Amino acid sequence: MSNGEPLALAAGRSPVHGCPMDSKTQARLRAAIRDVPDFPQPGVMFKDITPVLADPALMHDAIEAMADLAGSQQVDKVVGIDARGFIF
Repeated sequence: MSNGEPLALAAGRSPVHGCPMDSKTQARLRAAIRDVPDFPQPGVMFKDITPVLADPALMHDAIEAMADLAGSQQVDKVVGIDARGFIF
């Protein structure tokens, strides 16, 4: 969005409570994402998504939920930079 507003807010949904995925998928994602405390420095909680990337079905569900969240918005590009420098 050009005004910097998150898509969930633009669609009238809370980014947390307006999530379009079902509770089972949310629970699977929460269980798969690992917390790594104090990385890369004390006080930072790193969220390791490697287990999500390793599970094709869960990765598919996560991508579908993000696409659903975008709704009818015209998205030209999506860029995500991982903390380790990977670009998806």
